[in-house]
Amino acid sequence: MSRLASQAKMGHYPTPPEVVEQIRELLSFLSGSRCLDTCCGNGDALSLLTNQAPVETYGIELDKDRAREAKRKLKKVLNCDALYETRITNNAFDLLFLNPPYDWETKKNETDSLKTEMIFLQYHLRYLNSKGVLVYIIPFKSLKYTYRYFLKFKNLRVLAFPKEQYMQFKQVVVIGKATAFAGKERLDTNRIMLKNIIQYVDPETAYESLWTTESILHAGEYRPLYEVETNDVELKTFTSTRIDPEDTLPLIENSQVYVEFERQLKVKKVEDIRPLSILRNGHLAMLLASGMINGVLENDKYKFIVKGNIKSFMQQDELEEEDENIQRQLFTKKYQVQVRALDLNALRFIDIN
Repeated sequence: MSRLASQAKMGHYPTPPEVVEQIRELLSFLSGSRCLDTCCGNGDALSLLTNQAPVETYGIELDKDRAREAKRKLKKVLNCDALYETRITNNAFDLLFLNPPYDWETKKNETDSLKTEMIFLQYHLRYLNSKGVLVYIIPFKSLKYTYRYFLKFKNLRVLAFPKEQYMQFKQVVVIGKATAFAGKERLDTNRIMLKNIIQYVDPETAYESLWTTESILHAGEYRPLYEVETNDVELKTFTSTRIDPEDTLPLIENSQVYVEFERQLKVKKVEDIRPLSILRNGHLAMLLASGMINGVLENDKYKFIVKGNIKSFMQQDELEEEDENIQRQLFTKKYQVQVRALDLNALRFIDIN
């Protein structure tokens, strides 16, 4: 299978923890740097990636239950669609961790998948600072459609998952450091490297031809280290266009409208309840019969003291003869509504059955 299909839910494909730990070894964090995972799931990947680092972690997750869990692990999490329901300051993040929730098998055809992968990457790169680090996890075959977006990155590498994980997921990690400007030499170098990988590396055994996230850790002095720096961009906006009741409640619970709403819900006596609209005759009849409006009822012409109740009793039906020596009695449970009123004007009782 490609990617972790057995764990897929709403397009959720979690990055294996061992791969995240290996990527973590390639990074160093400066205090106060901001890290964003736009498909954070339950928050495990970004939490593990930044373990004990003095950073601020942000996430976006579509699934409500996973988002709720992620909120316990990351500084702030939005429960919404990462493409269409976010309002986020551009260039404000120092690390962008992307593991898109898309797969070739979830689309009608390869063209749809290609379009989704490219839109996702192009849209989210805007959040990365000009000195930020990109960690992008994609199926190997998606590399040929997205490689143009990586040409400006410094210290660019394509790392395969280790053999065991690669055989399951066929995924690679694109990692590099953004720069405000890239000269022709870097563009040409990155283009040649990526095209050679796309053209000559076997997608089925890429872990044999490429550095893996594991083997790169044993490269000695050649081991790359990506420093996640802080930036001067103020994170003015990190919100969703979707209304989250859990986030909204603290903002309104002290308002006068909410206080009155709470008061109306906490009625101590049934007699204090006021219906939202005029009751129909059928509603009144049920309330009378149940005894819910026992007491004084009056208008300009009448004044009654009313008491209503419902009595149950067993009614005996006709005998059934099963044979000459055995008879069976049948009983049916019946209910009788009784409403009794005292007419205070006429001083007489009125029975309503």
